[in-house]
Parts: sequence; structure tokens; C-alpha cells
Amino acid sequence: MSRLVLVHGDKGGVGKSTLARAALDYLYRKSRVPVVYDADNRNGQIHRFYNSVFPVHQIDINVRGAFDEVLDSVAEGQKATSKVNVFVDLPAQAGNSVDMALSELKLVDALDSIRARATLLFVMGRTTDSVNALQVAFDLFKGIADFVVVKNEFFGEASRYTLYEASTTHQTLLKSGAKTLLMPSMWGDTYDAVDKLHLPFCKVAESDLPLSTKARVSAWLSKCDTQFAAVDAWL
Repeated sequence: MSRLVLVHGDKGGVGKSTLARAALDYLYRKSRVPVVYDADNRNGQIHRFYNSVFPVHQIDINVRGAFDEVLDSVAEGQKATSKVNVFVDLPAQAGNSVDMALSELKLVDALDSIRARATLLFVMGRTTDSVNALQVAFDLFKGIADFVVVKNEFFGEASRYTLYEASTTHQTLLKSGAKTLLMPSMWGDTYDAVDKLHLPFCKVAESDLPLSTKARVSAWLSKCDTQFAAVDAWL
């Protein structure tokens, strides 16, 4: 079964593109590169960091019909001898555009017709807005997607996501079989050093960056890999 993997968060600044980069890095190092789309035409981090490593297609999700190419790629991946997944990094505030694509394409029926399924990696902060955005995403995708709720530890340890834990949204996600993933926080100076050189995480070890920076990135990737391993079948 091929998968359509969508990285979502709706709100800007929750760490969505960092999570997408880490997930793609994990898949690349496992020699499982999907067909990749960067749908953020204003701040396309996936294209900037990874297009030199593997092809990254850019689309404007706000343009009507842009998602058709993604769906067709899922169909092609399903036909391949070795099933190929499709990975999309959605931009902030993509809810309306995604809603239109779901409606016009009847994505639930379309994926079901080729026996494909979606994975929604939803990156959230600790605010009520993030909880509400997650509920909206669940209502849209609950018929076709397996959900992975990503708690970004940049905003605090997992135990500090008290608003989400106490919400009816949390209970709904638990009943649906959703899984939770923790994205570890990377020290800001280290993150900035990698960002300045436009380096994909997998290439940091080969760079001229200080050994301490390489060690911090390696340790961070190891923590991320442990998290992704728990949802590997959905990636």
C-alpha cells in the first residue's frame, strides 16, 4: 500500500518544516526516498535544504488544481513494483486550500479506489489554537488518514502539553488509534549554523562545521530516529 504523507500544522512557527526535514532525512538514510512536494511557496525549506540530495517538486497549494499532481503521483506510486510513497510539506494556514482539494477530488474515495492511505503528521504547540487546528484537521482527514500528533519539545516537555491532554480532541484522537511523536528541541546556535549553510541534516557530518556542532546534530537525529521508528509503517 502506497502512502500519502502530509506534514500539517496550520499555524506558522510550530516547527512543521523542521519535522518534515527530519522525517525525510530519516527516510533518505533508510534508502526510502518518497516523491517529495514542497507546498510552501513562500518559505520552501524542504526545497532549499533537500533538492540537492533528491528531487523536490514545488507546488502552490493555493492554486486550484495543484493537488491533482500529488494525487496522480500517489496512483503512480501504487502501480510501481516497489510501492513508492508521496510526501507533502504543507504551508502554514493551508486549511482552506486542503479543504477545497479534499472536496473537489473526493480524496477519501480516490485513495480508497486505489487502496492507498494517508498519514497526517500534525505538528503542534501548546496553545488552544493548536488544539483547535488539530480538531479541524481530524474532522477533514479522519476517513483516510492515520494520525501522528507531534509534540514539539521546543515549546516545553511533553508533560507540559496540558491543554491538549485535557481536551476532547485528545480523547477523540486516542480512540481513533492516533500515535504521538515527540520532536526533540535542537539548541538554537546549532540550528542556526546548519541553516546558514543550507545543509540537510544528513550532510552535516561531511561539512566543515565544528565537531561539537556535528555531535549535537548527530545526537538530535538519533533522538528523532527513535521517534520515527515507532511510526515507521506509516511513513
